[in-house]
Amino acid sequence: MAELEQNLSNGPNNFAELKEMLESGAGEIAADDIRRLAEAEEITDNLKALVRFAADLIEERDEWGVDTLTGLMAESRLNRALEGAFAWSEKTGEVISIVLYDLDKLKAANSAGEGHKGGDKLIQAFAQNLSDVYNPQEGEFRTGIIGRWRRGDEFLVAVKENKEAASGLDQKLQARLKEQKIKINGQDFRVSATGSVCQLKADQNLEEQLAETSRKLLAKKDAKRKRK
Repeated sequence: MAELEQNLSNGPNNFAELKEMLESGAGEIAADDIRRLAEAEEITDNLKALVRFAADLIEERDEWGVDTLTGLMAESRLNRALEGAFAWSEKTGEVISIVLYDLDKLKAANSAGEGHKGGDKLIQAFAQNLSDVYNPQEGEFRTGIIGRWRRGDEFLVAVKENKEAASGLDQKLQARLKEQKIKINGQDFRVSATGSVCQLKADQNLEEQLAETSRKLLAKKDAKRKRK
């Protein structure tokens, strides 16, 4: 059982933690991680069946395209929504801008004494602020599309605005974040993220524009570190 638990990364390390995560909705729970727990010989067949059922529920939610930690779009759904919005922009000539975010201090939050739970708190706090500022309308491309992007500490927002207006929304978010701190194992952590704004061009490849925005984001992140 100990060897099994060591193979689990961000998922639950034991059944007590699995129960806590399922009840609270906190933490990253992967269906395959839960199924590996179910292979432990020390548990009864009934408990194995229960654990497998929990894994099936998680897998269903993944298929819906919902990120289990934040409630935002998961990457697969986010990609589909972004491609659809880009096609809509090509067809109608309407403007779309994207904002990529890279969450600051995630490693420090994970090292603050609570393991991945510290980082989870930071991610959830930032995700809530994104939702509050950009205000997506479920099921429709109205104000925005918001989701976790490629890595656990990256987020993407797409809005039906030009670059100047999208930058204004980013500034509103940044001002809001400056006023917020969360407690992680007794330590104060300010919720902050580096952002990069790009107005998409309908006559250019979407992936190339995303890659260029990502490069600019990394450059801003590096410059931010050097200033400290």
